[in-house]
Amino acid sequence: DPGVPPGLTGYAGHETGYIMRFTNGLTVLWTGDSGLIGDWETQSKFYNPNLAVVHGGDLFTMGPDEAAFAVNQLIKPKTVIPEHFNQVSTTKGTVNPGTRLERFVSQVKGAKVIVPLSDLPISCDGKGNCQ
Repeated sequence: DPGVPPGLTGYAGHETGYIMRFTNGLTVLWTGDSGLIGDWETQSKFYNPNLAVVHGGDLFTMGPDEAAFAVNQLIKPKTVIPEHFNQVSTTKGTVNPGTRLERFVSQVKGAKVIVPLSDLPISCDGKGNCQ
């Protein structure tokens, strides 16, 4: 972006999230790098996402409390994958205590949380069952 000084990042607009539908029935609400958006409730009622990919780094995205609220109250997916929590959140496959990720996971109710780990693929069926 020519209007952004060297060394700084320029953002072209606000994220609002995306709905992705796959031919096997998997429907994903990906929050994008956004804050809490009430429209996710309307989108979820219409599209019925069975998987949510939720950003929660607390800087350009929701914090862990807002992200858990979005999952529990607005999106209500079967499975949620947390993303962009912007810290070392896991060690040897275990969520580190005292992290934003731990705070998010502890607040999610009714959805299975799949924590992404390096070198481990995540696969989901058409009903949002992920492993």
